[in-house]
Amino acid sequence: MSRTRKRRMMNQINVVPYIDVTLVLLVIFMVTAPMTNPGMVELPKVGQALKQSGDPIVVTVKKEGTVMMDGREMERDDMLALIRQKLSEAEKPVVVS
Repeated sequence: MSRTRKRRMMNQINVVPYIDVTLVLLVIFMVTAPMTNPGMVELPKVGQALKQSGDPIVVTVKKEGTVMMDGREMERDDMLALIRQKLSEAEKPVVVS
C-alpha cells in the first residue's frame, strides 16, 4: 500500500517579506529626503503688480442668449469687432458676466 499525502492549499499569506521591503523603502526615503533641494518659486510683490488703466470692458450674457456690452445690447459679431478695436487702442481687462 502506498500512502499518498495530499497537499492542502495554503490559505494564509506570508507578509514578512512585504514588511521588510516597506521598511527598507522607508529608510531610503528618510535618508534621501533631506538631501533634495526643493524648488524655489519667486512670487511677485504687491508693488510690482500691473496697474490697469481705465474701466474694464463689461460683457453680459443673459439666459435668453442676448449679449450686452457696457449696458448696450448688440449683435455678437459687432461686439467682437468693438472689443478688438478697444483692445488695440489700450490694454483693458474684459469682464464676462
